[in-house]
Amino acid sequence: MGKKILNSKLLYALLAVLISIGLWFYVVVVEEPDSTIEISGIPITFTNEDVLEERGLMITDGQDQTVTLTVTGPSTTLAQLNNNKSNITLSIDVSRITSAGEQQMAYTISLPTGYSLRVTVTDRSPSNVGFTVSNCVSKEIQVYGSFTGTLADGYMRDEFEITPGTITVSGPEEEVKQISYALVSLDGEELSESVTVEEAAFTLVDAQGAGFTGDMVTCSVETVEVTMPVVKTAEVPLSVNLLPGGGITEENMEEFVECVIEPAQITVSGEEEALSSLTELVLGEIDLAAVEGTETFTFDIPLDSALKNISGTASATVTITISSELTIQIFEADNIELQNVPDGFEAESVTQTLQVLVRGTKSALTQVLSQNIRVVADLSDIEQTAGRYTVPATIYLDTAAEDAGVFGDNYQIVLDLTQSTE
Repeated sequence: MGKKILNSKLLYALLAVLISIGLWFYVVVVEEPDSTIEISGIPITFTNEDVLEERGLMITDGQDQTVTLTVTGPSTTLAQLNNNKSNITLSIDVSRITSAGEQQMAYTISLPTGYSLRVTVTDRSPSNVGFTVSNCVSKEIQVYGSFTGTLADGYMRDEFEITPGTITVSGPEEEVKQISYALVSLDGEELSESVTVEEAAFTLVDAQGAGFTGDMVTCSVETVEVTMPVVKTAEVPLSVNLLPGGGITEENMEEFVECVIEPAQITVSGEEEALSSLTELVLGEIDLAAVEGTETFTFDIPLDSALKNISGTASATVTITISSELTIQIFEADNIELQNVPDGFEAESVTQTLQVLVRGTKSALTQVLSQNIRVVADLSDIEQTAGRYTVPATIYLDTAAEDAGVFGDNYQIVLDLTQSTE
């Protein structure tokens, strides 16, 4: 009997709780009175911006605006909505905009179905949203390098190698036109080797050299590959090969010849290996037998492709001055020899005497006689056809005079070539 009474009390208590919950649900959910709240900080979403881009337009101001909505509905529903603002979508369709300028447009409010049937938006602030649409342009700019560190003694920085060397910047016309170039910066201390950065960041710079501060511009790449060559430098003297002749020998050359090269040296750069064996640069050769008095010659400066002439001078002048102690005297030479006459032919010199110039000191010239001079014509390359020819001749001076020699090298004789009668 006692257990039945106890069980009955538990049953009645359970029923009471259930009834209470049901009444609360009915009052709060079914018959809950409406209330009104403001939900603020709801962001605006712009749709169909890709259509603007196709028209060369873009939104440049007013994208971060928020709206406050006044909403009426059951308190519980309003609380849930306020705690989940992401459920509220405020959108503006920009596909109808066809030109740049200030815009004022109304926005559309969208709520999930569960909310839209139970709440009502009674007010909005602001009711229209203002924003700016600008022309979107692109242009190509150069990428430059900058070094802010130090180099080891005897080394220099060569031109930056940057890939890509140009990039495209896009954005509002007002911002893009301010950009002049892009700059990638490297640093380091006491560098003696080249530096390469495969993914180097760069900054945009305006025409005044200041960093560009706009935030609406995009670049075709985010990084570039940059190499800063670091090369060794050296001062390399220039020289010329002087060929003895015309009374000038290896032994007396220093006494009778003055050679001035301008510039006397140049500065070159390159890898250390390429510079290690470079002691001088030979411009060319000058035949002293053809130089009289003072003459100036111009030579291109030869340089291996692995090296760079950082002095910038592409040519050098060589001034040769022959001492006045050497004089020139004319001799009549009649000792003419014809060598290597072609088989089946006979050759006879038409030239009987040839004026030969001999240069030397006065004392040396007194030792020279006409019979000491031989005029030799080599017929190895003559055309093998009978006729009269003008051929070059080589002059030999057979004398013991050390400071005398044949001057000039443009000697010729005339000869007749005939078929042999034998």
